[in-house]
Amino acid sequence: MPRPRLLFPVAVLLAASLPAPAHAAPQDYVVMGTPLVNLRTGPSTDAMVIGRAEKGDIFKVVGQTDEWYKILMFSGEARYVTKSDFVYPLREDQLVEGHGMNLPPSTARCRAIFWDTDDGLDRAAREATEMIPVTLNRERHTYLKKVMEDRILLEMFHIHGIQPALYRELMAEARREKWG
Repeated sequence: MPRPRLLFPVAVLLAASLPAPAHAAPQDYVVMGTPLVNLRTGPSTDAMVIGRAEKGDIFKVVGQTDEWYKILMFSGEARYVTKSDFVYPLREDQLVEGHGMNLPPSTARCRAIFWDTDDGLDRAAREATEMIPVTLNRERHTYLKKVMEDRILLEMFHIHGIQPALYRELMAEARREKWG
C-alpha cells in the first residue's frame, strides 16, 4: 500500500524537472531562410505587403499567433511574417557571429548609415504627402507614412548590409553620439 502513495510525488517531481516543449519558449527573433519573404501590415495574406525580406534578415519578434510572427519594424509598428518552413525562430542566446547582429565597428560608417536612414525618413514623409496629403486625411496619411518608412528603411538596411533588428541600436548610438 505505501508504494502507490510514493509513486504520485515521484511522478510530479519527474514531470516538473522535464524541459518545457520547444514551441512553448518565447522567440526573440526570426531569421529568413529564403529571399523575398513578404512582410505584411496584418496577419493575413490579404494584408498589404510593405516589403520583402532577404535571406538572412533578422527581425525582433514582439508577438505571435498560430500562423504568424509579429515583428517590430523601423516605424515602431508591428508587421507580420508567416510562420513557414523558411522563417526560423531564434532566441537571443541562439544568435551567432555569422548572423551579423552587431553594428559596424567604424563610427564613421554607423554615422553614414544613420544619415541615410534620416534621409529615408524624410523621403517617406514626402512620398506619403504626395499620395495622401495630411489635409485630405490625417489618419490615412500617417498610416501610409509608416508603411513607407518601413519599406524605404528596409531597402537602406539591405544596401548597407546590416540587420533590420539593429535599427533601435543604431538610433541609441546616434542619441549617445548626438548625430541628430
